Amino acid sequence: LPSTEYRFRIAACNEPQGQGPWSEKAVLHTLDVQCEDAELCALLHEALNTKEYADKVAGQLFHDQWTLPVLRGMPKDRLEDLLLRMRVKEGAVHAILQAFKPE
Repeated sequence: LPSTEYRFRIAACNEPQGQGPWSEKAVLHTLDVQCEDAELCALLHEALNTKEYADKVAGQLFHDQWTLPVLRGMPKDRLEDLLLRMRVKEGAVHAILQAFKPE
């Protein structure tokens, strides 16, 4: 997953599995996902209060290959389900749904 830190336990031979200490050296950091769709980023920047959170949500949508036309054409309940499955905060989901509301 993007923006995630994974830590590992390294076990020696004949050591019970899962009993070793967490290794500080064996940490994997995944990078933040960047959104390359300027329109999607702009829409989420308008809808959400913080630029950082808007970038994170836009990056995840872009990474999952959702395009702005597809998101705009999606029924409101399906878009809401998608955002909630992505673990977008509930208040942000409401703001995004308002931003996608037809004019």
